[in-house]
Amino acid sequence: MVAAEGASGLFGYCVVEYTFFEQGFVTMLMVAPSARGRGVGRRLLGAVAASCETQKLFTSTNVSTQLDAAAAASSWVEASRPSPRP
Repeated sequence: MVAAEGASGLFGYCVVEYTFFEQGFVTMLMVAPSARGRGVGRRLLGAVAASCETQKLFTSTNVSTQLDAAAAASSWVEASRPSPRP
């Protein structure tokens, strides 16, 4: 786990597990509402990517999250996107 803290407390954290085909997988990325939009998520993703113990690091999102923006800002590559439901 990697955490981001400031003078006012915890800004966010990111958890990586190694249970997805024996590769790193971001299971949780949380950023406090007061810290959103300031690059905290991008920096957390960068930190876990730099410390990842495997060749690849994956995550999964749904359309209701802001992780897509943080991942794009961190130069992550989209592996696939499911087709929209009818």
